[in-house]
Amino acid sequence: LESSKNIRETFSSSSEDEPLTEIARTDLTSWSHLVCQWVHMTRATVAQVYSTASIRAEDTAASIAKGLGVPVMCYQRLRSTHPGSLAGRSADDARMSNPEFMEQLHLYRKGLFNSYDFTVADSKEPKRSFEERIASCLDEILNVPAEELKIVVAHRAPITAVLMAVARSAYQYPRDFFGYVELTLGYASLLERTLDGEWRIHEVNVPVHELPDLTIGKRM
Repeated sequence: LESSKNIRETFSSSSEDEPLTEIARTDLTSWSHLVCQWVHMTRATVAQVYSTASIRAEDTAASIAKGLGVPVMCYQRLRSTHPGSLAGRSADDARMSNPEFMEQLHLYRKGLFNSYDFTVADSKEPKRSFEERIASCLDEILNVPAEELKIVVAHRAPITAVLMAVARSAYQYPRDFFGYVELTLGYASLLERTLDGEWRIHEVNVPVHELPDLTIGKRM
């Protein structure tokens, strides 16, 4: 859902303390109700809601968790790429201090640049290190027992990293390329694990009211 950083068009702060906007807070109750309705429709076992450790993600996860009657588990390792010297900076400021990176970022968002080739700003986390961090956290989440469905609330970058990992293992996506995936605020992506243990991408970037029915015990 929309946060103050989206309105200001800034990079995340180091503390990830950007709150949801008033509009997002107004929409949050009805939005999370739709998510909970979908979960109840699946009749799947949900023990907790997993969240990136940021104010905006935690507030979103808490609304879902309240509707399901479960706790929220927050993970620092599920946070977006550490922005380094760009933390909290506006796009205009970043263009002044890191013009090459901002040009590459623009091309990446148009689908024309491999983010593995980014000119990394001072102290900014490299993409491959970020992917390793997300993969480690996801493995921990998936190993939590007694759940048929995992609900993860995260920012665009971690979601993209997870989708890329499955695309590489299941769909021959290039291993040396990290491209752009359109992800709309408040939309959902759905992954499923088949009976033979393989992961597949079931949905990407769909409104929560369009999430499909699931076969219990097969999909996630």
